[in-house]
Amino acid sequence: MKKLIFFIFIGIVFILPTGYSYSKNNNVTKPANIILLPNPRRYCLNLDEAAEIAGFNFPVKLKNYYEIKASEGIMEIKYMISDLRFVFLRKSNRDIRYGDISGVYTYYPIDKQIKLKGAVPVNIRAKDDKIYVMYMSNSTYYYSAYCQEGMSLEEIEGIYNILAEAEAGNLTE
Repeated sequence: MKKLIFFIFIGIVFILPTGYSYSKNNNVTKPANIILLPNPRRYCLNLDEAAEIAGFNFPVKLKNYYEIKASEGIMEIKYMISDLRFVFLRKSNRDIRYGDISGVYTYYPIDKQIKLKGAVPVNIRAKDDKIYVMYMSNSTYYYSAYCQEGMSLEEIEGIYNILAEAEAGNLTE
């Protein structure tokens, strides 16, 4: 009897919450909510839907969108920076973790502020010659970019330029 109760408990705790269902909407597959494990961010079909959820616009111009998520006060765009390398680009109207809204809690030995030409101060977290996290803010919003495989300084400058263009110059000194 104890074994039966144990296996029922295991089934409820570990197996039931992993059940996924999928629905198709405009030929885009979108995962449904996970049972018992709510995710605060919702998958969005486009930037307009994400803006409605987050409460602000994020008019970035990217060719390689992979995924867009949003919840109240934060928007995340996953896009390809190169073959098999993704960047998670975030914008928020809330200060989370002293401006670092990346959601990355990995320790990196290099944690400093750098100055790009004509830019607001940019904070980076890096190891050796790879930058894994960058974050910055202006007077209204917070921004971050994260790449699990790391980025070069040139790629950081490119991401900054994408953000500065989207924010109509509000990320310049």
